[in-house]
Amino acid sequence: MDSSLRLRAITLNLFLGLLITLATLDPTFCTGVSEVHCIQRPVAHFECNEPQTLHCKRFHHILFPRLSLVDVTVHYLWAVDGNCCQWVGVVCNNVTGHVQELHLQSVPPPWLELFSIQAQYEAEIQAYARSMFGGMINPSLLDLKHLTYLDLSYNNFGCIAPIPEFLGSMKSLRYLNPFGAGFLGLIPPQFGNLSNLYYLNLGGFGYNFLSVMNLQWLSSLHSLQQLDLSGVDHSEVPDLQHVTNKVTSLSDLCLSNCNISFIPATPSVNSSSLTTLDLSFNNFGNTLIPFWVFGHQNLVSLNLSANGFQGPIPIHLRNMTSLRHLDLSHNDFNSSIPNWLYNFSHLEFLNLRMNQLQGTINWLYNYMPLLALAFT
Repeated sequence: MDSSLRLRAITLNLFLGLLITLATLDPTFCTGVSEVHCIQRPVAHFECNEPQTLHCKRFHHILFPRLSLVDVTVHYLWAVDGNCCQWVGVVCNNVTGHVQELHLQSVPPPWLELFSIQAQYEAEIQAYARSMFGGMINPSLLDLKHLTYLDLSYNNFGCIAPIPEFLGSMKSLRYLNPFGAGFLGLIPPQFGNLSNLYYLNLGGFGYNFLSVMNLQWLSSLHSLQQLDLSGVDHSEVPDLQHVTNKVTSLSDLCLSNCNISFIPATPSVNSSSLTTLDLSFNNFGNTLIPFWVFGHQNLVSLNLSANGFQGPIPIHLRNMTSLRHLDLSHNDFNSSIPNWLYNFSHLEFLNLRMNQLQGTINWLYNYMPLLALAFT
């Protein structure tokens, strides 16, 4: 078994800790609460004293209904009888006490994404697995009416559960990040209801098993600036151009490793705001870079690596002079390095390795403030 498969097997076996089952609210506490926030003063017993108040113990039950599953990590700081606005990962409004942000991400070892694993790292992996949240996300999360920021990244929600559709009802959200959290199945189109989102990360590094049938729901996200769908299966998506043509506010778009096999050659582009585009590791059926890419002339970062592109480096790239980061590696370009690259006066990173290119590269240093160059 090679290292990447072994990593996935070991990690998936470790992803058994169900650490944050967002379960049914405890019936011993008051019901019908429409606004959830943390009490800012101590209380002598666990009950709701006001119609719009949720005590920290009930909030604790929203997030940790099974305390026996919670490992002794940062979660021990979430004292049942404490002020939940002071809990690690919880951010409240200073005036109202409403819970506004939940930072529930786990922090993986920095080498995890490199798919390199050795025996001496197993203890770190196990510690990481124990620190994860997991289980089924319960609709009780909807009680957090003022939540604008939700980070669930690098956790384990079972690898058997879809992303809950009810997340599409949390219309106050502006930031949503379940990157690499182990979800399975179709991305719910209900996400199109989150019209206030500026950041949406549904990607993963091999542990999200998500797919999408169409991207029409993105049309409603008029404030969206950063979208990461890396690792999401796009093989059934009929028109990828819809993303940038309809979501004109986008600045960053990542579609790496999405099983994209074709982008139409038509250069119709309706977005001038896109500055970062990552289409790497898709192995397009096109042998040439699609014209659609060249329409985004304000790009600062462009990653087209590992796509099987052939022939000379396309001349249409010469108009994209704002580029600072250009990655064309692991393709089949087979010409000499074009002279027009000298126009890229802002280029800081250039990766041309693993192609069939010929010629000299010494002259590049005379024209570009390159900080990194790969050419082998």
